[in-house]
Amino acid sequence: MKEGISTMHKYQEIPMRKYVKMSLKERTERHALNYPNDLNERRVNTGVTWSKRTQKHKALDSFYKTHVYTWISEGKKAWVRVAENDKGEEE
Repeated sequence: MKEGISTMHKYQEIPMRKYVKMSLKERTERHALNYPNDLNERRVNTGVTWSKRTQKHKALDSFYKTHVYTWISEGKKAWVRVAENDKGEEE
């Protein structure tokens, strides 16, 4: 028969493990045996590493330069292309 609150256990048909009381030194030794490559050094350069800009990013940049998100009717917004004058007025 299980001991403790059965609703706290996710799989109630599997019995709960007995709690093993151990000192901090014993816990540290057990961790060192389980993770031999752990040097206990704080990593400085953690976080998200971003990849190079892809063609998709470049296409989105050009889209944002040529389009504006604005109201097109009552209660409705959409992307609208901005008129461009590529030739310029250098004459």
